[in-house]
This record gives sequence, structure tokens and C-alpha cells, in this order.
Amino acid sequence: TVLDDNTNPVANANILLQELGLTTITDGSGVFSFANAPAGDYTLLISKDGHQSQSLITAVVPEVTTNLGNLELVAFRFTGKVLLEGLTDHSGVLLSITGSGQTVQSDTAGNFEFIGIPGGSYQLQLTRAGYQSQAQTILIPENLTSYALTFDLSMNRTEGIIRGVAT
Repeated sequence: TVLDDNTNPVANANILLQELGLTTITDGSGVFSFANAPAGDYTLLISKDGHQSQSLITAVVPEVTTNLGNLELVAFRFTGKVLLEGLTDHSGVLLSITGSGQTVQSDTAGNFEFIGIPGGSYQLQLTRAGYQSQAQTILIPENLTSYALTFDLSMNRTEGIIRGVAT
């Protein structure tokens, strides 16, 4: 069974018996199997987008089902903090990474977390009503499963004037 680092099943992970070129994917419960694999020692490669790949050596014995137990795939995590000018409650900021399809919201302390974002250069968009929207280029180092911004993001209030005539 393939699980993530929070012990949740990982569906649709790619499984490869390298020496044989046999592939399969995990089901919704993270389970996979190779029926009728010939006896021998093999390298099993487990991968899924947004997760660090894993490999292990396993032996297939004739007439025996080999149970590998739980295998962990660690999801890439990107965390940070956003601060709202003039407030102590920093919740409600919408953060999105351009092209990823992911949007998260900051908590009361301003903390946020994206899961499944591998290393690379990204455009981080920040929006909240009453504050100036902004875009920040973020560089997440390659081959790190967890990356925290080394600085806080700040958002400034926007102010305007409403004029009208009451009749």
C-alpha cells in the first residue's frame, strides 16, 4: 500500500518493476499488484507528480505473494506567512501559484501551505479584499520535499474615496 507522509492512501501512483518494464498504478486505497511476475530480484520504482519518488529492491519468490507493507511517498510542501498591514488576524488571504491550479487561504496567524509543488520557479499571487493584490516570484529549490519561505509576505491596505450625492 502506498501512503503519503500523513498516512493517507496515494491513488494513481505509478509503479514500475524496472528490470521487466512492467507498470501499474495504485487504486483509490493506494494498493497495487503485479500478477504472474517471474521470480527474481527487482527494483520497484514508485512515483507520482508532486511527490518525491522512491525505489526499493524486492524479491519475487515462486508461488508466494510478496507483501511489501506500507510504502511512503512524501509530498512536496511549500509554506510561508503573509501579514496584513494594520491587523492582528491575518486570515483570508487567497494565495495561488500560477499554472498549478492550486489556491490556498492563510490562517489567523497568516500561515499557508501548498502541497504537491515540486522545486522550480513560480509566480505566487496574493489577494484579499481591502488590500493591494500582488505577485511574487518564488524559487523553490529542487530536490527538497519541504520548503519554507525565509521571509514574510506583507500586504498593504488600499484606500479609496467614495463620492456621491444623496437625493
